[in-house]
Amino acid sequence: MVKNFLKTAWRNILRYKIYSVINFVGLTCGLSLALLIFAYTRSELSYDQFHEKASRLYRFGYLVSNGLKLASTPPPIAPVLKEYFPEVEETARLYGRNVSIRLPEGNQSFEETNVY
Repeated sequence: MVKNFLKTAWRNILRYKIYSVINFVGLTCGLSLALLIFAYTRSELSYDQFHEKASRLYRFGYLVSNGLKLASTPPPIAPVLKEYFPEVEETARLYGRNVSIRLPEGNQSFEETNVY
């Protein structure tokens, strides 16, 4: 019975080539996008999960008055959070900058960007 279904499918593919190509391209695009969405979602959900107390980690963002959302906050936020919210146990701040490094021996130097 399966052999009969495969024969019929093959005949229809050969008979209706344009529709078959459209269907295969659509199926390929759909499966590819589904796999990409799955991989992206899995990556985002696994972020910082290696920490022992990962469920207690939070990241703050900042909404500027013109509606722009930033992934950073003003520097004074960390001590203010600890002062006004007793639930906050610890805070950490990151500061990105560019660094120029020169090795003591020789004249080798290089520049690093986005050092935290």
